[in-house]
Amino acid sequence: MLCLFNVTRFPLYLSADGKKILGSSPQNISYTYKEYIHSLSNLIPKNEVCLAIIEIANTKLKRRFLIKNKAFNPHLKNTEGLIRKQFIFPSLEPEQLPTNCYAIGMTLKVRSGVFLPLSTIRHLTTQEIKALHVIQRVKVLNLNTMLSLLKHLNIQLIEKRELNKETIALKLHDAHLNLEYCVLMDTSFKIIETNVCINFFQQLYLFELILLIREEQIVHIYPESGFEWAIF
Repeated sequence: MLCLFNVTRFPLYLSADGKKILGSSPQNISYTYKEYIHSLSNLIPKNEVCLAIIEIANTKLKRRFLIKNKAFNPHLKNTEGLIRKQFIFPSLEPEQLPTNCYAIGMTLKVRSGVFLPLSTIRHLTTQEIKALHVIQRVKVLNLNTMLSLLKHLNIQLIEKRELNKETIALKLHDAHLNLEYCVLMDTSFKIIETNVCINFFQQLYLFELILLIREEQIVHIYPESGFEWAIF
């Protein structure tokens, strides 16, 4: 069981996987847990969104870019609130949670969603944080705005080719690594294929791929001749 503070008037209980709202006074909760939550209510400032973890369940983990108090989806089109502080039963000492990073965690199903970071994949540079701030001000995220974002990351577009209405091939140069590579993606910027040898457990979006390549620094680039779409 989880309990979220300062999202509603009273502490809000959720199921251990964060998917079900149990209300402010759920049945079958022990007196010990109630007293623990009551004690935290007296400690936590009213303007801080915090989480108490009594029990947490296995759930499908999500990837997010964390900036200050917001969590961006990998496709950069949606944001969620971000939990910055947690308590783990029975401790009354808070644990500060990360921000300004690329992380995995779980989304709590309240309002438009609140993200709980569980593990940091990579810390963001000042340049990358500024690029995400630019995205915050963009009303429509399309190919042109994405290419503008790449400029903020010091990535040059060498060549672009639209194969059809749904797929786009890009040839990029990352000045940060002095590295040139190609990507094939759909119109939501989800990577379909790339000539970069990189190992990751889920399908990536363009911004994620760029950061992971920078994290690896030394990557193997397959010849463009091996990819029909990459022959510009």
